Amino acid sequence: MKTKTKLLLPLLFFAALLLVPALTLYGLVKSPSGWSVEENRALADVPEASLQGMLDGTLVQNLETFYSDHIFARRQLLKLDTLLQMKLLHRPAVHDVVLGDTVLLPAPGFSAKLSEEAREAQAAAIVEGLQSVKSAADEVGAQLLYTLVPEQRTVYAAYYPDWMENPASETEKNRDALLSALQKCGIPALDMTDIFAALEDPLPYYSRVDHHYTLRGAYLTYETVCETFGLRASKLTIADTESELLGTYNRKLYGLSPVREAMQVLQNEFPYHTREDNGKASDTPLIQVRASGQSLYTDYMGGDIGETIVKTNRPELPKILIVGDSFTNALEPLAIFDFDEMRSLDYRHFDGAALSDYIRAYRPDYVLILRDDVSCLNRTGNGAIS
Repeated sequence: MKTKTKLLLPLLFFAALLLVPALTLYGLVKSPSGWSVEENRALADVPEASLQGMLDGTLVQNLETFYSDHIFARRQLLKLDTLLQMKLLHRPAVHDVVLGDTVLLPAPGFSAKLSEEAREAQAAAIVEGLQSVKSAADEVGAQLLYTLVPEQRTVYAAYYPDWMENPASETEKNRDALLSALQKCGIPALDMTDIFAALEDPLPYYSRVDHHYTLRGAYLTYETVCETFGLRASKLTIADTESELLGTYNRKLYGLSPVREAMQVLQNEFPYHTREDNGKASDTPLIQVRASGQSLYTDYMGGDIGETIVKTNRPELPKILIVGDSFTNALEPLAIFDFDEMRSLDYRHFDGAALSDYIRAYRPDYVLILRDDVSCLNRTGNGAIS
């Protein structure tokens, strides 16, 4: 009996060695490409064979990547690995996510910290580019407002373990450097950090499973922006749904974390409107409402889009131009209630006119630039507008 058992294990091992490649090959024939929701990336396509690739070794590397992306039961194996790290090894961070019972956070990086000189230089460079934006806004009589919102890791900084590096200090220095540079150059700025910090309970306002604010957090930001502009925001009602928000961090953990969050939506009916995305008519909902199942942050405005134009045919109301990245997505639908026309630009995806030229051509009444404090000194995409 013992001899049979000893023989059985090697046989099973060798059978797996034969079976997994065979099943993987079968899967590749049926479905050679795809998308990994958990990793938020496209899986590798079939590599193109070329003589140059064979000679320099890139073909072999590409084939290895392709095979590893499509190995049989890949998702199940990765989910099992995640489960083992969380439940068996009890790691404090898995897949760059700091585990917690209330909040999931991004694992802090260990990159070199900026010197004060470098920090001030980066802030000055960003503000220098904004000078032309302010000039354009002044020319057309538009009110300009640069708004900084705290990122999720800033709001929930206290949830990091005491022994773990906390990114809050560096983020605060970056935020202060930019706000100081904006003030010196006379560019109107709004910092939402203290407003969110003053909340008795921030959990309804910032996601526990994603790096964005919730719709309630976006509404608080929108109300404050309108007040700063001298406007009054419409009173809107926000409710939780039965649909679960599949955020960045619970997605990375294959949904194995106990932290859960309901998707928030508006209960108000939107005014009549038409919509264009990147110059073409669009029927994408301003907020995708799902009765159950799973929702995504991209359900707000359909995600990141280079240029969106929403018109409501109410010429007695002003026009607003909103510039930023994914943080504007949850705020843009709110502006439909108070503005005749809402335009949004995301310069990570928009390759049209520079912002100053766009303002001169569009002639909005209000210009809102919205950035989060973690990426505020990043000079790519929306950090390089001019």
